[in-house]
Amino acid sequence: MMQDKSIKERYFAVLKAHVANPDERYLVSVAELGRELLMAGIPTEEIAEIHEEALTRLAEENRGMKLIEATRTISEPLMELLIAYGMAFREQVEARRLAMEALKARNQELNEINARLRLIVESNRRLTSLSLSKQIGPHLLEEFARNMKATGGSLYLREEHGLVLIHSLGPEHAPSTILFPLPKNSVFEHVMMKGEAIFIKDIEHESRVVTSGWEGYNDGSLIVFPLRESDGEFIGLISLHNRISPSFVPQDLEIGIIMAAYTSEVLKATKALHSLQESEKKYRTFIETTSEGYWLIDLEHKILEVNQSLCDMLGYSRQEIIGKTPLDFVDDKNRNIFKSQMRQIKDTFHCSYEITLKSKTGEDIYT
Repeated sequence: MMQDKSIKERYFAVLKAHVANPDERYLVSVAELGRELLMAGIPTEEIAEIHEEALTRLAEENRGMKLIEATRTISEPLMELLIAYGMAFREQVEARRLAMEALKARNQELNEINARLRLIVESNRRLTSLSLSKQIGPHLLEEFARNMKATGGSLYLREEHGLVLIHSLGPEHAPSTILFPLPKNSVFEHVMMKGEAIFIKDIEHESRVVTSGWEGYNDGSLIVFPLRESDGEFIGLISLHNRISPSFVPQDLEIGIIMAAYTSEVLKATKALHSLQESEKKYRTFIETTSEGYWLIDLEHKILEVNQSLCDMLGYSRQEIIGKTPLDFVDDKNRNIFKSQMRQIKDTFHCSYEITLKSKTGEDIYT
């Protein structure tokens, strides 16, 4: 390896000065050179070459000097150089060891995060497969708690008068309803007003909020997540406590925020589905109770649904009508009228026309 000329010159200068006037400060300078040699990647065998070269130059410049008498003074810089080099090498090895341990710990942490994210994906699939039912609340909380390794918690949704308990885990200490306004400076009020999750490492020493005084916390740590609409409106919250050892850490907060966002989406989709089902129920009730005939056809003119009034008018059962087309219930003249109207259906939102249907007995039904 090509040796650094500046280091060789500096070592010679320090050696020369130390031989002429032995002093501790010269040895300190040599120690610094030893660390530089390691950082420069110069192997130990070349350190001896640096020293020998410096001795040769020193002998040439001081021919009258008795080297045997100066042996101790001359050897001190070399020993200091080697000691400093060795210590720097040990520090480097230790730094690498610590770096490897940190990398190993980080990889383990990333593996744990990946495993938990896979659990979240699996939970999402399970929740997506659920139909609207009274079980959606328990499933949401239980999946949330499973991913967060919590054994206790509660799910509250916002109603007009306060927070209503949907489901809870662990001891039944959670009240069924918490009326508005929420207790001032309580954990739930903090989450609702600020709209952000809160991580409490030790409930007994928490200064940001006023605690409930419940004594069932195993380790004093808990996390509460707000549930929000896409516009940020608060719709509820999930609280978790009594994590399977060890206690909650800030990383759990990050994972939980992902789960809370998805939980909010599931609740929003559930609410939309519920509204749709209610509207459909009202619509079907109207269709089935009206005296007007009704059928639903697709773009291929196949009849998908029919109400009882139209069945009574035509004298057919539902099974006899569904799957056929309106053309099966008209004569040739009305068939042309119907075909003309069907050609316009893709471009017309609403149209009204008169057509005569044929009943099972051949009677004309005017519509």
